[in-house]
Amino acid sequence: MATIAENPQTQSTESAAAWRLVGIVLLAVRFTQGWIFWGGGSRRFIYAPSKLDPHAASWMANKFQTAMPGALLGMDKVVDYLLHHFVVLYTGVIVFSAAELIFGLFLIFGFMTRLSALVTIGISFVLMLLFGWQGATCID
Repeated sequence: MATIAENPQTQSTESAAAWRLVGIVLLAVRFTQGWIFWGGGSRRFIYAPSKLDPHAASWMANKFQTAMPGALLGMDKVVDYLLHHFVVLYTGVIVFSAAELIFGLFLIFGFMTRLSALVTIGISFVLMLLFGWQGATCID
């Protein structure tokens, strides 16, 4: 006499339901991560463009000076280099902001999802190394 757990059809149905749940969870994570990164980029390009103006008090690179004490694994040297080389700093701010905006949208719409996830995870990792104990949200 076969029990329910031994029935291949029941196992197949349970497996399909589990994979469906995993898919729904990953979709929610993808949307959330996409909105977070799109929000960061859109804040700088659309809602508060003064964050990209080096002459404005709200310029986001002003926050780099506060990153020095919290930087991890020697990233304080990178911050020091950026602060002493304006062109590299300004280019980095624009590229970083554009990557947030673009790859956030890609995650929201499901375009190049794996690449977008890797890029946004990389951005988060670099921010955590740069700002250490302050967290990634301190940049804005």
